[in-house]
Amino acid sequence: MYLTRNLALTVAVGLSLTTSLMAQRADPNSPRFKGVEAIEALLGTTSDEALRTFAEEMIAPEFRGEMSDGQVLANLKALRDAFAGASVKSASPVGPMSAELGFETHGKNASDTLTFVLEDKPPHRFTKIDYTKPERSSQLSDEEMVAKLLAYVDGLAEADEFSGAVLLAKDGQAIFKKAVGLASKRYDVANRVDTKFNLGSMNKMFTGVAICQLAQAGKLSFDDPIIKHVPDYANKDVAERVTIHHLLTHTSGLGSYWNDKYEANWKTIRTVEGFLATFVDEPLAFEPGSRFSYSNAGPIVLGLIIEKITGQSYYDYVRDHIYQPAGMYNTDCYEVDRPTPNLAIGYTNWTYDGSQDDGPRRNNLFLHSIKGGPAGGGYSTVEDLLRFANAIQGRKLLNAKYTKTLLEGKEAMGRGSMYAYLFGDSNRTGHRSHGHNGGAPGINSNLAFYPEIGYTIAVMSNYDGGARRVSRFIEKMLEKIPATDTRELAASADDEQNPRPAYRMGVGLKLEDDDVVIGFVDKDSPGSRAGLLANDVLLAINGEAFG
Repeated sequence: MYLTRNLALTVAVGLSLTTSLMAQRADPNSPRFKGVEAIEALLGTTSDEALRTFAEEMIAPEFRGEMSDGQVLANLKALRDAFAGASVKSASPVGPMSAELGFETHGKNASDTLTFVLEDKPPHRFTKIDYTKPERSSQLSDEEMVAKLLAYVDGLAEADEFSGAVLLAKDGQAIFKKAVGLASKRYDVANRVDTKFNLGSMNKMFTGVAICQLAQAGKLSFDDPIIKHVPDYANKDVAERVTIHHLLTHTSGLGSYWNDKYEANWKTIRTVEGFLATFVDEPLAFEPGSRFSYSNAGPIVLGLIIEKITGQSYYDYVRDHIYQPAGMYNTDCYEVDRPTPNLAIGYTNWTYDGSQDDGPRRNNLFLHSIKGGPAGGGYSTVEDLLRFANAIQGRKLLNAKYTKTLLEGKEAMGRGSMYAYLFGDSNRTGHRSHGHNGGAPGINSNLAFYPEIGYTIAVMSNYDGGARRVSRFIEKMLEKIPATDTRELAASADDEQNPRPAYRMGVGLKLEDDDVVIGFVDKDSPGSRAGLLANDVLLAINGEAFG
């Protein structure tokens, strides 16, 4: 009577666009809408008599086939029991007389779906009811996870789809470390687990910790405007209106430094002031605090504040107060035009004009900064990232109060995902995690640590998108661990009270494995205003699944 299908659905990151098209467009008197109502009534009833009535009045002969009345009733009971306690979350048209229903189970997101088809002519009875009940495999042991991860990484390496290093830790100790691919294709130098890879945006975490350290020391307040600590800031309007909290949460209205000034000077920028000069004259894109919009300029200003308060360069401060206390001796903003031992070169299919080609990967030395800074572009190793995660959780860098302040989500990025003080605060796997990722041509890295279950994921790659694939593979295994904390991160607002705009434009999509992934989001586009970020994985747009 109903068919169980195995669907490879991936949890969305930072996306809240799965709204009901039925609710927006359907005629309440249409057969399809009444079919939704009938399914809801069926799944909500506890009466066997109601099931019999449903079988008699709503099941078409085509559906019944050769089944007896008893078999039809038994199947309806099983269907009802399969969705016990569930409520319809979304209803998406599939065809003129069919729809797919998504469900919310016991207040949590579920990927259970049900699809029905109705007769074309009155009385529009059901000719088919198919449902998907995702497999819920038993928890894997650490040994089983390691074996699966080894096979997966080796397979990607053999296909030349991943180059980099992977570390999985439990309770602060590595249980898996593996490096594959080449750090230098020109000289045939292999990657190692202690190879230094570009962090991309992950430097933002170090900037967030530094600011919280200064707050803990009483040297600043999160509500302080920029002008309090940088009275000579060149853009007075920005300096008076934007606070440290705004800068930490990407709600400042500042954009990025990837503009014409940066393009003209990137080969010489080696200081925070150098980065600042590329955007300081630009006006704010929106009222500070009014919305979330990922910014690379904001952390640069935070780096300047660190320099003004401490009298040290940003680079010296984070080295003295974060890297060294955490034991991160292979982490720094190394300058790529100066020899650094054991540093990986990035390889990419992105071209200089922003397009992609299918030819051999080229090195990325002319596609990113000479030297990184407070917003990103430094280098580290998977082992150092584990040391950093351990230092955060072990209160080596901040006390308990300010560690919580650092990691606790402040701004919603989508269902189950929030942004804290330059850290992510996510509940995508059913377990709370913290960390950050980074990506650019030939650069892709990720750190995620799970305090409640004790795991840490550190993946660094010198290929486009490499770390995301491996991190997601590990996350899927961690999803099978029973939840120890039932808290859910708050959404930005109830969808009905604060609907996000429909997808229209400003978002570039690409295919990765079985996923549809956001490649880029144009500034001030509808996609940007909806809170979408590059590397988000799309499940649906306005309720229409990608299949």
